[in-house]
Amino acid sequence: MAVVERVSATPEATRAGLKRLYPTLSSPGTIVLIALVLRLGTIIEYRTFQVAPSHTQWLFAFESGIVAGWIVSGHGFSSPYLGTPLPSAYVAPIYPLLLAGIFKVFGMYTNASAFVALALNSLFSALTCLMIFKIAKRCFGQAVALGAAWTWALFPVAIYWSTHFIHYTSLSTLLLSLVFWLTLRMEGSTRRWDWFALGLVWAVIFLTNPAVGSFMVVSAGWLAYGLRPHYRKAASLLCVSAVALALGLAPWVVRNYRVFGKIVLFRSDFGEELLDGNHEGGNGLYVGPVHWNGERMVRIGELNYMAERRGEAMQFIRRHPKLFAIFTLKRIGFFWCDVPEQGGLIPGYNHDIPHLSLGMNARHGLYFVFAVATFWGLWVAYRHKEKGTFLFGGLFLTYPLVYYITHCSPRYQQPILPEMLVLAVYLLWRASREPSTLATWLWKH
Repeated sequence: MAVVERVSATPEATRAGLKRLYPTLSSPGTIVLIALVLRLGTIIEYRTFQVAPSHTQWLFAFESGIVAGWIVSGHGFSSPYLGTPLPSAYVAPIYPLLLAGIFKVFGMYTNASAFVALALNSLFSALTCLMIFKIAKRCFGQAVALGAAWTWALFPVAIYWSTHFIHYTSLSTLLLSLVFWLTLRMEGSTRRWDWFALGLVWAVIFLTNPAVGSFMVVSAGWLAYGLRPHYRKAASLLCVSAVALALGLAPWVVRNYRVFGKIVLFRSDFGEELLDGNHEGGNGLYVGPVHWNGERMVRIGELNYMAERRGEAMQFIRRHPKLFAIFTLKRIGFFWCDVPEQGGLIPGYNHDIPHLSLGMNARHGLYFVFAVATFWGLWVAYRHKEKGTFLFGGLFLTYPLVYYITHCSPRYQQPILPEMLVLAVYLLWRASREPSTLATWLWKH
C-alpha cells in the first residue's frame, strides 16, 4: 500500500520539483553559465587548444594571428601575407590587438594562448545568449526569449565556431546582437548619452568587423523614424552618435594616415576580396588569392597593391556583366544555404564540423530549412505587427550585401544567426499558440 502511495505521488512531486526548478532555468544568468560550461568543456574534451605541429602560424588565427605576432615581435601592425613586416590595414585592429595581449602573457602561438583565445570566444558566445534573451523578450515575450536563448546555448553551430576557430566571428556576433538590442531599447529615446554610447558601440563594431557596420544605416534610420515628427531633434541626436563614432575611429584613422599618407577608415582589403570572387576562370567561389604577387606589394605598398586588385576585379565585372550577375545570384544562394566544399575559405578545414557530418546535401538542406523558418517567422511577425520587424528585415537585407558581390563562407552567416534563431523560435511558438494543428497553421500562414 505504501508503495502504491509513493508511486501515485510521483507525478505531483515531479511537477513540484519542476516548478521549483523553473526560476533557475528561466534565469538568463543560468543560461549564460551553462552555455559557457558547455563551450569550455568542448575545448577541453576535443583539445582544440592544441597547436598541431602541422599547423602553420596562419592556421592558428589566420590574418589576425599573423598581425598579432608582428605586433608582439615589435614590428607593429604589419601585413599578414608577407614574410617581411610591411605596414598594413588589411584587418580591423581590435581582435589582432586582443590576440597580441594574449601572446604577451601566454606566449606566441602556444597551447596556452590558444586556450585563452578560445575561452574568450566561448565567453563572447555565451554572453550572446543574454543578448538573444533581451532581444526576443522585447519583441516577442518571455517564452520566445527562453526558447531562443536556450537554443543558442545548446546550438552545435554556435558551439563549434567559438571552440574550434580563433577568429573575431564570436565577438562580431556578440557585438551585433548588442547593438540590435540597444537599438530596440533606445526606441523613442532623446537622451544624448544614449546616442553617444550607441556611436561608441558602432565604433567598436567597425574596428572589429566592418561588414557588420552595414546595419548602422538601418539602426539609425529606425531610431530617427521613431522620433517623428521631431526631425530636428532626431538630426541633432544623430550628430551626437556621429561625433562618438568619429572619436572612436580617430586613433585608427590617424594611425593609418601617418603610415600611408591616406585616409583608411576601416580596412584595406576590399579589392582583394572582390578579386578573389570575381576573376577569369572563376566560378564565384573563393579559391584563394588570385595571381598573388608579394614582391609587388612590397615594392608599391599595400594600399596601391589593393587598388590594383580592385581595378582587376572591376575590369572583369565590366567585361563580363552577365557572368558577374550569375556569380552574384549563386553567392546569394550560398550565403543562405551554405557553400559547396570547394568554396570553403580553407580547403579541408571544415571536414570535422559536427553539424556538417551528414554530407553536403544534408548540409544544404539544413541551412535551407533554417533560412525558410527565419523568413517565415519574419513574415508572421510582420503580419502580427510585432516590435522590431523592420530591424530584422533591414539586417537580413543589408548585412549580406558585401558577401553577395565578393565571396561566401559558412562563417559569414554567423553574426546574424542569433536574430535568425529568434525568428525561427518565434515561428514555432506562434504555431503552438494556434488551436489548429501545426501543419494547418503553417499552411495558412
